[in-house]
Amino acid sequence: MRAFDDSELSFPNFVKCREHSVKIGEITRAGWPMFTGVDLAGKDRPGTAIVTFALEPGTLRRYPVNVRLGAWTSPQTVGQLSDVLNAFPSIQVILVENNAYQQALVDWIRTIQVSQLWLKVESFTTTGQNKANPIYGLPVLEAELSKRMWVIPYNEYEHHDPGCLCGWCVWDRQMSTYPHCPETDTVMATWFTRTALDRWMGIAGGINTNAAVGFNDR
Repeated sequence: MRAFDDSELSFPNFVKCREHSVKIGEITRAGWPMFTGVDLAGKDRPGTAIVTFALEPGTLRRYPVNVRLGAWTSPQTVGQLSDVLNAFPSIQVILVENNAYQQALVDWIRTIQVSQLWLKVESFTTTGQNKANPIYGLPVLEAELSKRMWVIPYNEYEHHDPGCLCGWCVWDRQMSTYPHCPETDTVMATWFTRTALDRWMGIAGGINTNAAVGFNDR
């Protein structure tokens, strides 16, 4: 229960990016490109996290729009991803962690023939080296946060109970206390989301989103 000093946290600027006026419905209607990261359950961790961000054209600011958590089976996970894609049809890439469970997920997508979902799913292999990389690993999230590149829709959950277990509240607690949080699935899913965005930007226009040029405190 002790408070952490900023120097102990990986994302000390996370709380500074909370905004009260952001409305997810308006972002969805704007049709901005969106990206989803999926941290799949493992042998020792039953939960799966799905995090979706929108990218504002022009400014390149990133807006979290959906966070889901659950101990789902492979077909249930496919159902969740289908729901996310239906809710946010402008999703460009769904990046799924490439572990032993991913093939089961891919097989289920093929079996039920969710064509739109299948076309958007890509895999990502995590290693200690790429996780710590200052250019495309977890540290780049703090670089973006420090430049106020994230706009967090705090009004979605700011009045929830302190112990709330909804996706938003769990994500906020994990991001704001990492690496001291006991679970990190939403943090990893967020990193995958950011990686999905970077992949798409590379294909779409070769824009270096790591540079964060022109971002200052608003």
